Amino acid sequence: CGNDFIIGIRLGVNHYELQQSIDYAKVCCNAGIDYLHPSHGIDGHDLDTIELNDIPPNFPYSSRIFAAWKIKEQVDIPVIATGQIKTADGAETLLKSGYGDFVGIGCSYLADPQWGTHALNGQSVTKCYKCKLCFWFTDYTKCPAYRFLHENK
Repeated sequence: CGNDFIIGIRLGVNHYELQQSIDYAKVCCNAGIDYLHPSHGIDGHDLDTIELNDIPPNFPYSSRIFAAWKIKEQVDIPVIATGQIKTADGAETLLKSGYGDFVGIGCSYLADPQWGTHALNGQSVTKCYKCKLCFWFTDYTKCPAYRFLHENK
């Protein structure tokens, strides 16, 4: 790819204990990865039930953001924090708090493809309702946010 090609990796932090995820992140960092994106894995774990026993009860964000923060403290490359970020204010607060170097927005973009534009312009965004089984992946027309967008055009 060349030295100027950016390479990142998305880590499934719910596959391991937090320390194992940190160790794996360090290996990736030492191998020359340019950025890390801790998130959930692909083994069927519920997005909000990642078992991280060290999370303080008053931590204001998801367990994935907690894992990103702890990994960020141990590596010297940028870390993307992601997990239930719904508003521009929430994203900005997360960044200012130092929990991540970048913010990953996922389901909120599915609910509102113009999320970034709306957030930058101080406009309201169409909310993701965080359905237990995300309708977007089975029949997007059943997504409450999709229906809201198309019924209010």
